[in-house]
Amino acid sequence: MKTALIALAALAVAGSANAYHFTPAGKYQPSGRLAFYGPAPHASCFGQWFVTVNAKGDARITGASFPTCPTVSLSGLPWELRAISPTRARIVNPTFVFGATTLGPQNVHLRVFGGDDYDFQPPARYSNGYRALGFFVLTGVTIVP
Repeated sequence: MKTALIALAALAVAGSANAYHFTPAGKYQPSGRLAFYGPAPHASCFGQWFVTVNAKGDARITGASFPTCPTVSLSGLPWELRAISPTRARIVNPTFVFGATTLGPQNVHLRVFGGDDYDFQPPARYSNGYRALGFFVLTGVTIVP
């Protein structure tokens, strides 16, 4: 009986960990924006994000290119992009670097509008007074149970 309860609890935890996933598998280059506000300096960047979805529906942000902001970089890649619901996702512990300023690691919550517009909602707030805002348009990818 005790073994059955432990197995059932483990199955419930495993099932809830992957309740939603991304489909279809592939490599994507969504366009988007990334902005930092707070103490000087500020940055507002447009460019490409690089996202990979594997056959299991797990997604990773593997990089980005922001030609308008050559001092902005992403640290600790790849970052997990976790599906929470059809309208919510999360970037797990990303670290943004611009100039001498490092923001993170800290989860960034995303709201999905219209099925493909992933917006930082609410904006990520950091202890040094900065806020990170952003979005990317991930066309052709859907969050499903």
